[in-house]
Amino acid sequence: MQLKFFLSFVCFFIVGLGANVFSQTLIINELSNGPSGNKEYVELLVASDTVTYVCTSATPPCLDIRGWIFDDNSGYHGGPTGTGVAPGAVRFSNNTLWSCVPVGTIIVLYNDQDVNAAIPAPDLSLNDGNCRLIVPINNAQLLESNTTTPGAIACSYPAANWTPGGNWNNTVLANSGDCARIVDLGGCEVFSVCYGTANTNNQIYFAGSGATTVYYFNGTNPAQQSNWSAGCTNAASCGTNAQTPGLPNNLANAGYIAQFNNACLPITPLQLTVQTTQPLSCNCTGAAVASATGSIPGYTYQWLN
Repeated sequence: MQLKFFLSFVCFFIVGLGANVFSQTLIINELSNGPSGNKEYVELLVASDTVTYVCTSATPPCLDIRGWIFDDNSGYHGGPTGTGVAPGAVRFSNNTLWSCVPVGTIIVLYNDQDVNAAIPAPDLSLNDGNCRLIVPINNAQLLESNTTTPGAIACSYPAANWTPGGNWNNTVLANSGDCARIVDLGGCEVFSVCYGTANTNNQIYFAGSGATTVYYFNGTNPAQQSNWSAGCTNAASCGTNAQTPGLPNNLANAGYIAQFNNACLPITPLQLTVQTTQPLSCNCTGAAVASATGSIPGYTYQWLN
């Protein structure tokens, strides 16, 4: 008897975001108060568990982040006294750069008026093959600012009066307590990392002062507290510097990012190899072995008898 079978092959699957994160467009990957002064930055990651990959494409799909907002505590996380409530917010402009940002892209926004020495040189290109953007907050083409203080609720951001160029004073991080938050097109918070006295309505939270501290995601689900760590930013005072702006935070974080963009390498075409062993008679069972290469591993297989 000849062995007959059908193999339905799924190119690859996306894991890691988890049910608690819903279908994100941006998450916070790292947040730093810097070693001194206001040498602060936030590192964002373009990520989603609902995008569709084309198996024959060498690049990952992209997402439109125009109009998404980065802000600090609006009072929703406690306040205003001692919780880092700063007036206004910063928004991604309508620039075409933001209209199609590949998943797996790291975006670093930093205070260019008090630059952290760990920040790489500005990088405003998606075509240089390094899967990252390093953007000074005052860039008038890529960012906008608004001086209106959002309300102390989950969804409260103005639609009007956004002006060219971001301003770190709208998002400056207080040492005693503050949050970094991502806000969607509906004006609602979708992700936040908080510390210190900003201890209300928290998603990711760390007790204690944020001075000379960096908070970073290092696991498989950014919405789980256990997947986050805090480290020092000043080697002179604590002997270490855990900041990694523009780079994965560690091996676990690198693996998480790689599932979206193949570790920033071209996605090779999917190849499937099948080997079969025919049965010697009707009473014997044949065998088929399938193996896949290319695309983004791991792989899932579905056999149909």
